[in-house]
Amino acid sequence: MKLGFPNNQTQTTATATIDSSFKPLFNLSIASHSLLSIISRFSPSKSLPSDPPKPPTTTSAAAASTTLSGCAVPLFRPYVAKVPWHGGVRAFLSQMFPRYGHYCGPNWSSGRDGGLMLWDYRPIDWLDFCCYCHDIGYDTHDQAKLLRADLAFLECLERPRMATKGDAKVAQLYKSMCITGLRFILIPYRMHLVKLQSKQSFLDQLVNIWWKNNAYRQD
Repeated sequence: MKLGFPNNQTQTTATATIDSSFKPLFNLSIASHSLLSIISRFSPSKSLPSDPPKPPTTTSAAAASTTLSGCAVPLFRPYVAKVPWHGGVRAFLSQMFPRYGHYCGPNWSSGRDGGLMLWDYRPIDWLDFCCYCHDIGYDTHDQAKLLRADLAFLECLERPRMATKGDAKVAQLYKSMCITGLRFILIPYRMHLVKLQSKQSFLDQLVNIWWKNNAYRQD
């Protein structure tokens, strides 16, 4: 009987015998490949969607992209005024401003000396168009409508980067005078008149209600 550690040769022989007798039930490489293929079918794709194709740039779009922002003069239509501008206080106040184009300054909203109720001259540029729109808004005696016309005129004058076709110095002078007058004189004055008219209309409604109540009691 031999005592001590087993012989290395005997152990190696036994291991080889066990390895040769062991047969796996399935091939590990084939199973892993099948499992990965199944997972890839149900998992969302990691690839990012491609950008949608850009439409081709047309000539009109390219021209529009290079156009500066500003007040584009739309198609012009002649206008027949209701309130005469070529007389009274309005004509007197317009003489305080320089003349520009057909509708800015003392041109009586028609581009003709002496004035005319028919406004059939096309504005020469954006500034003249602003004056033309302002004159149309002023073709009334309603203070609320006159106030809206002044506010729209101020907004039109304050738009940046607008080229002028007339005298640039006269245009800048007229623009500065109008903006200053609108901000500090005319718009506050119109707002005050509109408030007075609204209070007066409210008082008129109260008086009408009072008269109706008295008439009902007497009956």
